[in-house]
Amino acid sequence: MLTYIHGERKSSFTEVTIPDSVESIGWGAFAGCQIAEITIPDSVESIGMGAFAGCPITKVTIPSSVKKVGGCDFQRLRIIRKRYNKL
Repeated sequence: MLTYIHGERKSSFTEVTIPDSVESIGWGAFAGCQIAEITIPDSVESIGMGAFAGCPITKVTIPSSVKKVGGCDFQRLRIIRKRYNKL
């Protein structure tokens, strides 16, 4: 599971590529960070509540492997283009 210590969350990085070894992104993992672009690998199966809350996200790719997304993660994200993978 990917988590961050509260003091480290207010980081100034703007792009994040989650490692292939991660299966779950924890509650509030990146809340309040300045992340604009997120790449989530096929290994991730769940995203915890508020994992990206307050992030100014402009681009995110969520693979079909993600079966659970917690509340408030992408509530302010304006979806410009959706693309679905065939199952």
